[in-house]
Amino acid sequence: MPTTALVHFVEPWPASYRSPVRRAIDWLEASHRSDGLPAHAASTAVPAPEQALWVVSHYAVNGLELFVAQRTETAMALTARSVDELCHNIRALRLREPQAGALFQLMYKSTAVEPMDTEALHALLAQARARNSRWGITGLLLYKKGRFLQVLEGLEQPVRDLFASIARDTRHTDIQIVFTSPIERRTFPDWQMGFIACDATDAEPAAFTQPPAEAPLPLGGDLSVRAPLVGNVADALAPFRTPQRRRG
Repeated sequence: MPTTALVHFVEPWPASYRSPVRRAIDWLEASHRSDGLPAHAASTAVPAPEQALWVVSHYAVNGLELFVAQRTETAMALTARSVDELCHNIRALRLREPQAGALFQLMYKSTAVEPMDTEALHALLAQARARNSRWGITGLLLYKKGRFLQVLEGLEQPVRDLFASIARDTRHTDIQIVFTSPIERRTFPDWQMGFIACDATDAEPAAFTQPPAEAPLPLGGDLSVRAPLVGNVADALAPFRTPQRRRG
């Protein structure tokens, strides 16, 4: 099978993980061609990120591994906790059709108005977990040196409504949507809101894991947030990356 030249792997990407992802993308693009849908043929050139149809990234954050594949022409991205899951999600795009009740994922980044200490982060997380539990939303929140990056997943309208509520929160600014995408299954099904403080001094991989019994639930109408779409998911995730261990 030919190598897909239109896949750019953001380094460091584990060498052993390249072939399965390439095969999944080759299969998906070949399926699109057979359906008469827009697709790109494989070639042997190695593309730069801005020339690639797919940009694939791997992140290790305090014990969490996150794999991301972004199809740049459609501003769509897929996340996974393993390479096998990422390949499954890529192949599942062939069979997925928009439908009511389908799962949806949104990633955004923002900047804290002022640095947040442990107490402030506790309060923020308690609020998020109570709200997410009510709306059936799961996800991940990263914090490092005043930067936030959050993934929200659930039914599309609740996710969009929740993001609108989050965008009105005065504790952060410079809110930018990184991507939105339909998904077949959740990346964080067991996390009301997994949280990692990337600049914490301890090695706790997922801080504050227990949801609070009660916390305030912000309510409000819809809000249209004018924010530019980030072209490369890697740019948004790079500040949160931690050094990757060398694999044998």
